[in-house]
Amino acid sequence: MTGLLQDVRYALRQISKSPGFATTAILVLALGLGATTGMLAIVQSVLVRPLGYRDPDRVVLVGMSDQANATSNISYPDFQEMRRSLHQFEDLGAYSSMPLAVQTPDGAQMLVAPAVSTNFFELLGVHPMLGRSFRAGDQAVGAGSVIVSHDFWQHSMHAQQDVLGSKLKINQDLYTVVGVMPPHFQFPMQTETVWITLQIGADQKTKQGFDSFSVLGRLKPQVTLDQARSEGEGFLRHKPRADSSQATSHFWLYPYQNLVTGNEKPALVALL
Repeated sequence: MTGLLQDVRYALRQISKSPGFATTAILVLALGLGATTGMLAIVQSVLVRPLGYRDPDRVVLVGMSDQANATSNISYPDFQEMRRSLHQFEDLGAYSSMPLAVQTPDGAQMLVAPAVSTNFFELLGVHPMLGRSFRAGDQAVGAGSVIVSHDFWQHSMHAQQDVLGSKLKINQDLYTVVGVMPPHFQFPMQTETVWITLQIGADQKTKQGFDSFSVLGRLKPQVTLDQARSEGEGFLRHKPRADSSQATSHFWLYPYQNLVTGNEKPALVALL
């Protein structure tokens, strides 16, 4: 203990002799510690807790492509038929991100927010920390249900205690808050956002070639990407074509977790 006190006194004497050098050294150390802390936070969010979903390795983005068009967007009739016909999946859900003007106590916010099918949160295996998930009746035109993220509830609604049943004005329409998602949950990428249900127009229900939705699927346990892809190719071979001039379509799958982390994962591992 005596030796430690002597070292401290010696260090203080040296600092008093060279205050400029000491200040620079302290700033460099502070910047280094800040950068390290920031990097650890990034690695934590991308690698340690990349997605807050149940078994995220079984969640895949589903798409179709041909020689003229490669897209992850799928028409509503195709989405409905895929849910009925593809048995290698536990379920499939649709979503479409759109700009929403959300009125909050602090003023209007513009969000690029997802409209999702009512089964979407069950598909991801995540349930609201407050309230409930969407249910079938929420997709009816005029139902007006909204689920908010934890960050949106905390920051934009100031952690309003009676949030369930409260109203949010979104694009000039009133929506009822039915749920608050858990902390850190995000989809697609934003943590401060809201989710509404897909509103399916009459033309979208009947028009096969109106590709307006992205689709996520959850593979059944032990099902491989190749098995699910093979089943999807068979589905495409037997489905009617919106345009007989189209080239042969292909069914593709991409792990959603890879879409989130992309090519950054190896680089982040190297920084650990």
